[in-house]
Amino acid sequence: MRLDDRYALLKLIKSCGKDKDLLTVSLIHAKIAKKRIIPRDIYVSSALICTYAKCGAPEKAKEVFDLLQVRDTVAWTALISAYSQDGSGHEALKCFKDMKQHNVSPAAITYVGVLKACGSVGSAEKGESIHAQIIKDGLLHEHISIGTALVDMYSKCGSMVDAQGIFDEMPEQDCVTWNALIGGYAHQGEVDVVIDLVEKMSMEGIPPNEITLISVLIVCSHCGLIKECQRYLEFTEELYWNIFTVKKLNCVIDLLSRAGRLSEGLEIVRKVDILTDVVTWNTILSACQKMGDLNHGRTVFEHMMRLGNKDDGAYIMMSNLYAEG
Repeated sequence: MRLDDRYALLKLIKSCGKDKDLLTVSLIHAKIAKKRIIPRDIYVSSALICTYAKCGAPEKAKEVFDLLQVRDTVAWTALISAYSQDGSGHEALKCFKDMKQHNVSPAAITYVGVLKACGSVGSAEKGESIHAQIIKDGLLHEHISIGTALVDMYSKCGSMVDAQGIFDEMPEQDCVTWNALIGGYAHQGEVDVVIDLVEKMSMEGIPPNEITLISVLIVCSHCGLIKECQRYLEFTEELYWNIFTVKKLNCVIDLLSRAGRLSEGLEIVRKVDILTDVVTWNTILSACQKMGDLNHGRTVFEHMMRLGNKDDGAYIMMSNLYAEG
């Protein structure tokens, strides 16, 4: 590993972030530390912080940050993003506060990270304060990423009026923006609004993607709307079977289970068995318990045991099934 070629070193570090290769970046970090490159080179150090963020290791990112002799906007932003991506919203907000106290000006991407943090902790008040600062800096209509982050933040805080207002003011919206708004309404159980927005999104020439479909499935599942769910599951046959994800699968299973259509749920699971997880099987077993369906329950439980699933909840539900039977 050559440490004297900055370009090659930066490329190597960034590739670790892309691959989420924590082991390799840790080895690079160790070698760099011996050469005392971190305190002197802000670019290499910031790349390390960003890579640790992508690898889900904010504590390692903070370790690098603390060694820096000079902490510029890039370094502060990288650390804020590290905390935000890890779901450590309070730490990200504290970092943003420290950044301002050190008179370091935020960039557009800094605001994106800190707004994500506000959404993760449900702090609409802090989000509104940052929103005001964004307007003061004249950034709201210059960066679609900031508008999207605001829509997402207000949606996660349950302030759909504000989220919709920002969305309507944006000069343009991309798929991520639409999904942020749709996801907020889905979380609120606004099924009619969600379906209407998906249709408008398509009419605007922006095709719904996997995330859009998951939002539709979630809201339909919670409201027990089987026909609407099937409509979007059949968006295309390719999307339904070839781009199935665990999260989408669990939404479908939950919906069918709530409707008492266990046989259909099990048939889907058999077709895409490789994607199933503990949540999938517990969802079906829970439905079996509620319906008193011992036959299906036994089948599901036995399959879970063959897969090595030792979840305590499964044993309890099966015990209850036998007791009720």
